[in-house]
Amino acid sequence: MDFYTKLSEYYDHIFPAAFTTLDFIKDLFRRHAVHSVLDLACGSGNYSVELAKWGLSVTAVDLDSQMVARVQAKAQQKGLPVRAIRGNMLNISKTIKESFDGIICLGNSLVHLTEHGQVAKALKEMNNLLKPGGVLILQIVNYDRILKYNVQNLPIIRNDKMDLTFIREYLKDTQTPLINFITTLKVGKDEFKDSIKLLPLRREELDGLLEESGFKNNIYYGSFAGCAWKEDTMATISVSIK
Repeated sequence: MDFYTKLSEYYDHIFPAAFTTLDFIKDLFRRHAVHSVLDLACGSGNYSVELAKWGLSVTAVDLDSQMVARVQAKAQQKGLPVRAIRGNMLNISKTIKESFDGIICLGNSLVHLTEHGQVAKALKEMNNLLKPGGVLILQIVNYDRILKYNVQNLPIIRNDKMDLTFIREYLKDTQTPLINFITTLKVGKDEFKDSIKLLPLRREELDGLLEESGFKNNIYYGSFAGCAWKEDTMATISVSIK
């Protein structure tokens, strides 16, 4: 069984929807009268399902077909009208033709695009799918902090009930400006490893790419608790109004 097949089985136990994140999103969406939402790189759809519970019209997109299947099953089980689609954020406008009041791309998903040009292309796709006055929320790891302090480990995630441990390591690539993201999933006595490359996108770089993609009104936070972004905060969260 490959890593992502196993990860999809336990994704809900590793990355449950966080109350602080939901409160942050709910406050923004209420203030900007958001009724329709696109959840890009939705994973197993934890946030998509919660947004649908609020009565929002939700479209969930992920590149991994197993994740999409889990979203569909979860929404059906809960009786929620979430539309789940397999798609790529680099050309999502080819798959989806309507526009949205809000778009979210959480969980450090954006930096799986390993070139600045790819990030710009994805952001332009998001801009094209966002209605005027719409809200875009992005969340990535704070790479200003990672690079400044040469951080090599993210906090370990444990779920004792499931006898599960998820370990995340960051190692600078010796041949490129990228980071090798090494993940280890331990379930009981079984262990699954994977390594992919990530783009260590600094806040200033993200801001430039957002502006290049048509987003001029961008505010940054260091966490979903609403604290201001600083070089030492754990996350880089951007809120952009089209």
